[in-house]
Amino acid sequence: MALGSPGGGMSSDYELSEIMQRVLARPASESEARVAFGKLKRKFRRLGDEVVSGVIQARADPKVVVGCEYNLRDGMVPGSQTRAPPPPKEQGGSLSLIFEFYSKLQSPGFQMGRGLTYEEIKNCNERVSFFELICFCRDFKIVPRLASKSTLQYLWKVATAKCNRSAGNAGDGDQSLRDAGLDLEEFLMILVRIALVAYATKAIGQPQLAVQHLIRFLDLEHVEKIRHHIRTQGRETQRHVNFRSAGELEMGYGRKALEEKREEIAKRARKASRAAIVFSSSQLSLLAKAPKMDDFTTVNKVNFLSVASQVLLASFDKDMANFLEPYCSLRAAQHWVPLDALGVDGGTLERGQRYGVRICVLNRSAETLVVTDLRKTGDAGAAVRAIFDPNPFVPGLTRHVELLIEPKPTQGGEFVGTVDVEVSSNARKTKAFVVSVPLFFRVESVHVAVHEAEAEPELANLGPKRLAQVGSHHRLRHGAGDDGDEWLHSSDY
Repeated sequence: MALGSPGGGMSSDYELSEIMQRVLARPASESEARVAFGKLKRKFRRLGDEVVSGVIQARADPKVVVGCEYNLRDGMVPGSQTRAPPPPKEQGGSLSLIFEFYSKLQSPGFQMGRGLTYEEIKNCNERVSFFELICFCRDFKIVPRLASKSTLQYLWKVATAKCNRSAGNAGDGDQSLRDAGLDLEEFLMILVRIALVAYATKAIGQPQLAVQHLIRFLDLEHVEKIRHHIRTQGRETQRHVNFRSAGELEMGYGRKALEEKREEIAKRARKASRAAIVFSSSQLSLLAKAPKMDDFTTVNKVNFLSVASQVLLASFDKDMANFLEPYCSLRAAQHWVPLDALGVDGGTLERGQRYGVRICVLNRSAETLVVTDLRKTGDAGAAVRAIFDPNPFVPGLTRHVELLIEPKPTQGGEFVGTVDVEVSSNARKTKAFVVSVPLFFRVESVHVAVHEAEAEPELANLGPKRLAQVGSHHRLRHGAGDDGDEWLHSSDY
């Protein structure tokens, strides 16, 4: 009968087959560092019960749950990792935060002016109407500093023409989608049009330069500033839009409208006093290529746009929305992934490279705890820097101890040690509880990479540092010395 459940069965046979394969694939003998790391892991396991893979809960007071995570962005490949890491979560960039907030500002019923189905309500909350665009432009001072409301109305008329819509809205589909407003791609395109009009004299013939000026004006590089602006000025606008009674409506809109009109008149006076700009024939020829919706002659009669704005706006192309694409999503600098086994098995690391690891201490006791001290033991401590927050953390809160592993250029071989985290109660003076987290990593020796390079002549011209990296990747690829099967030597099996 196969090992496993009393009844045996196919699953037990499969488990036995896996165990036999791992036994046959493991190296004949373990290094001293590996043996020491296994002993430290067994000692660490005796502190409590392993609730899930790689996470242990202490039996003694204070009740803490300890686990470890590594930063996938740094390129670490843990030796004991068996599961594929989860994909990183997309974080919204500056323009995504703006679009998501203002697209839900206006009631869908007012946005369409009629009764709506659930599908139409969903579409309205995923698109920006002209009223929502005006609210955004006023909150971020685009109106009246960069453009007037009349200019914005003209640009909206151009942007909502069927020939200027995005690929998803330009066909013969449902007209209610187009009536609901602009989707995210079209919102980026109208921002580009605003930039071309606002910075026409500063970016003659250079549309990308005009967009860069708008990026600096809105400060899109700093997501936290945009988030703070939405939480303050945006929430204030939302309160005015959704007022419940006449008493909640402050008497300030007339004064704001008058200030906008005065600033617009002053801006036109400043433009009229400037010297005329001489354009090249190639720049002026762009006017003839403009779409029919852009009737610049009619626009000039009502003094909406200057000649410089007309020339630069005529060079607009839908692909210019790609200039703003990087500000729609944010790539997180860190992507923390839980380790599958107890302790930190860093695998093979490269010299000069920094690797981020953190120890997570969850407070499961009934008292407020505090991390009072941190110590490093063993030969691995020379390459590890540790940072912890000394502030107390209440029950249910997790405190992270940050570890930065950076092997020195002269280091080589296998390193083992522990990181001792001292946790005590913040209320009463009791003996501190010490959590000793085992740590192991390998740094490939230079002579190993040189030996492998001799076997591959095409690698003979590489420097010592690159040879060490090649040797590391060679060992991972061919499975030589892979210690990912250390779990078979644990006391649990």
